[in-house]
Amino acid sequence: MDDQTDTHAEGRPNASEMKDARQYLTIRQVCALYQIGQATVYRNVKTGNFPAPVKICGSNRWHVDQLPKHEAA
Repeated sequence: MDDQTDTHAEGRPNASEMKDARQYLTIRQVCALYQIGQATVYRNVKTGNFPAPVKICGSNRWHVDQLPKHEAA
């Protein structure tokens, strides 16, 4: 094995992946940010008025980069 600093080979995410993981919000965080209920979030996702979440380990998460774009609209 070569002497690279990639910790991924050891089963741990590298620093850039850890930073990216913190940029995803839970449904509760999204609701608090917009001061709306969970049903409203999912209703707006269904109608296309809100960005769709991504599944991470079976849980819905919203990437923060998508939310400001939606907020401005």
